[in-house]
Amino acid sequence: MEIVSQVGVLRPRRKSRVVFFRSLALLTASGIPFHQGLDVLSQQSEELAMRMVCSNLAQDLLTGHSLSQSLKNQNGCFNLFHVNLVKVGEKTGRLDRLLMKLADYEENNYRIALKVKGALTYPAFVFAITLVMLILAPSLLFKGIFPLLRSQGADLPLLSRVVLGVAELLAQWPVTLALLAGLLCFVNLVFLTLQKPGARLRLFERAMGQPLLGRMLRNLATARFASSLALQLDSGLNVLEALDLAASSSGNPILERDIGVARQMLTDGATFQRSLQAVGFFPDPFLSVIQAGQESGRIPSLLNRIAAIYDYEIDCSIDALIGLLEPMVMLVMGLVVSVVAIALMLPMVNLVNAL
Repeated sequence: MEIVSQVGVLRPRRKSRVVFFRSLALLTASGIPFHQGLDVLSQQSEELAMRMVCSNLAQDLLTGHSLSQSLKNQNGCFNLFHVNLVKVGEKTGRLDRLLMKLADYEENNYRIALKVKGALTYPAFVFAITLVMLILAPSLLFKGIFPLLRSQGADLPLLSRVVLGVAELLAQWPVTLALLAGLLCFVNLVFLTLQKPGARLRLFERAMGQPLLGRMLRNLATARFASSLALQLDSGLNVLEALDLAASSSGNPILERDIGVARQMLTDGATFQRSLQAVGFFPDPFLSVIQAGQESGRIPSLLNRIAAIYDYEIDCSIDALIGLLEPMVMLVMGLVVSVVAIALMLPMVNLVNAL
């Protein structure tokens, strides 16, 4: 029970979960019993939380639990999507094949997440450097210049007086430390606020209204929804149950909220394409593929293909977003440097003219 409580605090990272599913699939295909395979994974995993999860899973299996029930007992380390797919694999006897598909699915999602993080890393780093310059540069670089100009009898313009006041204020290290601490508290408060479903939903609603960002988020959610739905339908899950899990796997709270419309229409006898169209979220090309899948009876395979297409569009959208963010960040940096330079040069020009 000690391991369970610790796992509840230490959640494995997504990368560790990807490696876990791939390794478990390979061990299962090799005919190694689950508890022995999990013991091996608990020794080889680089992350402490994943080692605890593997050890706890092995203990659960030895006490008579199924793999799906053991995954469910890990205090949220694995979601309902993973649990249900593993349960289907246990019932159909195709667990090794299903684990391999689940590993492919997790790897693809992880690749997209790395792509998005990589796209935002450079602008975030440059923005952080700009913020540090804005806080520290006036107090460190111009500490003695403005007092010298004052001693020469120069009349400081308003902009120079403002920059001088900021420099003198930030020259006091307790003020600077308090400002940095307040900034960290603000970032943490924003992060905690976004964990609330209502705040996260409002943020996505505003983001979806932006031209480039909204299209990227819609394509990302559609690709994840299509991949998840294809995997579940191909595994034999009921379509009504698969819809909810696929919407949850999309990571988009708007789709999670509205997918009930499609489920209700399916229950009332509507076609799959019309049910998804009624949600009002999916792009027209995706709905056309669904209609073609209905007519040909190949919905899972076509869903996988459309997911691959949207993955490619996401890559293109990320590249375009980077192309927009980089000049915007450089513009902000240029404005900061320009303001400081103008504040410094104005009194010097006035002093030269007065000679």
